Amino acid sequence: MTGLRPVGSSSAGGPSASRAADTELERVALRWAQLPVDRALRAYPALRRLVQELADETARVTGQPQEASPTSVRPWSSTSCG
Repeated sequence: MTGLRPVGSSSAGGPSASRAADTELERVALRWAQLPVDRALRAYPALRRLVQELADETARVTGQPQEASPTSVRPWSSTSCG
């Protein structure tokens, strides 16, 4: 997954790249929510790398410092909802 560019982003960066990263994160989150748990767990390392790449690229084009994305996943289940 290294080197992936968010949909609609350009090498010029700027606000359009930030919006493209937001759009890509929304797409990834929606797809992630659709995966069966076993597939989601297997895909987690690649997903985390992608999210970190999007965060790093957004930080770069907006002039913000790069920070590590969260490393833990809080499991969700239907039984954990009161």
